Amino acid sequence: MLDHVCVVTFGGLVRWQKSYSQLVLSSKSHPIDAAIREALIEQRTLNAPSSTSKTSEIADGVVVGQFKVKWILAKEYSLVFLVVYQKILLLSYIDGLLEEFKEFFCSKFEKELKNDELILADDFEEVFDSLLRDTEERDAEEKKRRGPRKFQESQKIPNTLEATTSQQTTSPSVFGEDSVSPSSSPDVRNSPRSRPGRKPQSKQSKPVSDTSTRAKRGPRKWVGGIATEGSESLDYSDATDPSEAAISEHLKVSGTMELISTDGLYDAPEMESRSNAKSKTTSNPNSVVSFLSSYLTGKQLTSDDLEPIVSKLREQLIAKNVAADIASHVCTSLQSSLIGTKTKSFESVTSVVKRELEIALKRILTPRTSIEVLRDVVRSRDAGEVYSFVFVGVNGVGKSTNLSKIAYLLLRNGLSVLIAACDTFRAGAVEQLRVHARNLKASVDGARVELFERGYGSDAAGIAKEALKFASLNKFNVVLIDTAGRMQDNEPLMRALAKLVSVNNPDKILFVGEALVGNEAVDQLVKFNQALKDFSGIQIPRQIDGIILTKFDTIDDKVGAALSMTYITKQPILFTGVGQTYEDIRRLNVSDIVEKLID
Repeated sequence: MLDHVCVVTFGGLVRWQKSYSQLVLSSKSHPIDAAIREALIEQRTLNAPSSTSKTSEIADGVVVGQFKVKWILAKEYSLVFLVVYQKILLLSYIDGLLEEFKEFFCSKFEKELKNDELILADDFEEVFDSLLRDTEERDAEEKKRRGPRKFQESQKIPNTLEATTSQQTTSPSVFGEDSVSPSSSPDVRNSPRSRPGRKPQSKQSKPVSDTSTRAKRGPRKWVGGIATEGSESLDYSDATDPSEAAISEHLKVSGTMELISTDGLYDAPEMESRSNAKSKTTSNPNSVVSFLSSYLTGKQLTSDDLEPIVSKLREQLIAKNVAADIASHVCTSLQSSLIGTKTKSFESVTSVVKRELEIALKRILTPRTSIEVLRDVVRSRDAGEVYSFVFVGVNGVGKSTNLSKIAYLLLRNGLSVLIAACDTFRAGAVEQLRVHARNLKASVDGARVELFERGYGSDAAGIAKEALKFASLNKFNVVLIDTAGRMQDNEPLMRALAKLVSVNNPDKILFVGEALVGNEAVDQLVKFNQALKDFSGIQIPRQIDGIILTKFDTIDDKVGAALSMTYITKQPILFTGVGQTYEDIRRLNVSDIVEKLID
């Protein structure tokens, strides 16, 4: 993605230009000035063509701050064609783009250039945009057709066993034999360095007296560092593994987002339930909730009856990553509610406690507010309004990655998305979002997604406000506002976040948290909500509206963070992140979570 493109004369007069973003500079030197100085004053273009030549090759370019500038000369018209882009991006199509840019421009305005007349190039923006789009599409098709480079073609191959083997195949003592006979090995006993009465230390001179008792193997053949024969016994894989086809299908990002709601919207599917293969009615003697199954039934429950079971349940919830305070509060409330109740006939105390705990956990995890964000966005679009999300959270939890997943979901439903880069602190944050925007555009046919950024060091609240205004003027349906990760105890950054929320009043404030945390989840959410309340400066402050729980595919049955976050905020978990692709988001399966917590 380009930042700026222009046509400049040797004298410094701009004949035509177009900006795709504001050039926020990290140094006093402007990229265009530096490129002109490099191209014309210092004469560092490739092969330095003579002044009478009508052709010129593309220069290597110059790096200025976070930008790189490449150019090509048209000396017959005394013009320099320049493009500016982020140096972190590896744009392989730039050279071809410059060649076609020069050819199109010189052909279209040949008369004006020869007569040194004024160029009215207002309509050339559309021509260049079309040229840029075609070039990017050709480059993408070329990469897709070419595929990844083979390892044998890389520069790392000389350091591998494959390369060294080719030089050593002439020596049979290296890879040619499994065992070395005494005749083919050096006689250590006759060596001048050997001492009388001392056994040789070389492993190669080991006698092979047991050859008669075991089958004699022939030499193993090696090709390219790989044994071609005799390796069947080392292969423990099952070629007919039925899961192989399932795995290959799972890697294709084409089917998981095909779930269509009653409103005709593509939606994220619910998490798959991993219920135990055993019957739920079967008692497991090793389970912590069934160790009192021998208790008398049909009796009125007392505190003494419940205390051992509830205590074990509390320990189990903590082991499943539920915050300790929340586990204690849930179990204490459960015990208080059960004291005085009477069990049914042939019903154990354990089954009563387990059943009531399951009901309590489902009550906590079941959303109290609507989780149908897609419907809300569609209603806003139909009303001609822009719907906005703000993603907040601590460092490294995956805010930008999950923002792009939400963007993908919105784009699949035909909504236009503007991504606001309001993380002006972390190095590479803007470039990361730019790559996501480019990939999203390529992933969904006809997708309209753009990045709104003002570089680094700017006020995040101001950037978000500009982005919302830009989205309204340019008819975007949704604005996704990315924010810098911040620890909950960092007051200056929390004040900045509260300012962004109070100034822009987004429709949804989404907290992005990891499923790996336990007690820390409570501390994060409490302090984020408190900061939004204390530093907002408004009478009715905003609070967190929903939660995205990331890295859910890494925790197995330790799902307690979902309970902790929902309990402390009384807000629903809208999505869970279960992988690295754009389709790897799921709806929370409450029954599955509860089953894992009490199992």
